[in-house]
Amino acid sequence: MKICAWNIRQGGSTRIKNIVETIFEHDADIVILTEFRIAKGNLIQSALLEKGWHYQITSNPEPKTNGIMIASKLPFEYEETIVPSVKQRWLEVKMKENGVTLLAVHVPTSGDKWDKRQFWDDVISFAEKRKNDMAIITGDFNTGLPEDAEGTPFVGSEYITLLKQMGWVDAWRLINGDKKEYTWYSNVGNGFRLDYSFITQDIAKKVSDVYHSHSEREMRYSDHSSLTVNFDD
Repeated sequence: MKICAWNIRQGGSTRIKNIVETIFEHDADIVILTEFRIAKGNLIQSALLEKGWHYQITSNPEPKTNGIMIASKLPFEYEETIVPSVKQRWLEVKMKENGVTLLAVHVPTSGDKWDKRQFWDDVISFAEKRKNDMAIITGDFNTGLPEDAEGTPFVGSEYITLLKQMGWVDAWRLINGDKKEYTWYSNVGNGFRLDYSFITQDIAKKVSDVYHSHSEREMRYSDHSSLTVNFDD
């Protein structure tokens, strides 16, 4: 099972063609897009449907606001472990073939109209309920640890620390050790690793590879690099 998570920046706008072609190149079984928007989201959905991503769901964001889309070649069903405070930034499904629960998130920034700490409290509640299951939390965390930041880390680093203390595994660190890579850069050029995939102990042993793809960010298809996680069967 191959999962690719990517923040496509404000729905993709004029970059839809490049975004779709990039998704095709990665050819993941499951694609998670944050900052998905309804206005042009149907163009992405129809293109992926034609190429085999037959199972699709969105978080039903309001017009002109950011949401989440999951497109999969593998069947899934909608889940709701908890009722989140911000539904359009939260999308949970359960894979039918292997029983893995997948939570896609787009954590608000500290200056967002949504309450960032309340959202993180929801993530922690989910993590507590699912920590002994086969589960994944992935997406744009808008939060970074000191070792994953150039400059001041974002508000909420303690929540990532708490996930680790609960036994959740940072999939990228599992494979890449102490390596430094950043998935987003500030206006002054400071790098941050904001895009994560945390997994439970039960599936950590199945991880075969985890990597970022920076070319889409460098070519300005988005302001984020993508994150791909490969699991052995």
